Amino acid sequence: KIDIIYQPVVSLLDKKTIGYEALLRGPAGTSFEDPFTLWRWASEAGKVLELNEIYYKSALKKTDFLKEEDYLFLKADPDIMPKKYFRTLEFLKETGLNPSRICLELPERVSVQKTTNIPDALEQIRSAGAKLLINDVGEGYSSLKALGKLEPYFIKIGEYLSHQVDADTEKQMLIQTIINQ
Repeated sequence: KIDIIYQPVVSLLDKKTIGYEALLRGPAGTSFEDPFTLWRWASEAGKVLELNEIYYKSALKKTDFLKEEDYLFLKADPDIMPKKYFRTLEFLKETGLNPSRICLELPERVSVQKTTNIPDALEQIRSAGAKLLINDVGEGYSSLKALGKLEPYFIKIGEYLSHQVDADTEKQMLIQTIINQ
């Protein structure tokens, strides 16, 4: 009873939709409807790989609305990146979707802590053509050095840095530093 909601991802450069983020939702009307509760349960139960497999299969079932140039943004957990199913993009095999249209989102707070565990998986994923995105930059505990080491194709600025950025020169300078990194 997993549901997927597709949220548009818009480029700040030209304000055009560049793709859609697949967001996982559990069964409606239950505590698992909240994705954080669902992922936390999966982690505590040792079922992160299984939930990720369900998430990817569900997200990839309904991609016929995507335009040829659209990316599909999928959440990625660094704990599963070394698993063959994930690092070889095995979850794409039955879809016909080109790996170059897939963008895997790592949360900033998790990805930076675990970069030493996943470099081979990242290289395989990139070699297959998929893109890497660091999500919620400015919300976690990363350093610019760590972000640079991951070499993301996209960066999503988190709410802390983006909220009222027009009136905060310190936030503007931080974002400019990230862009120039």
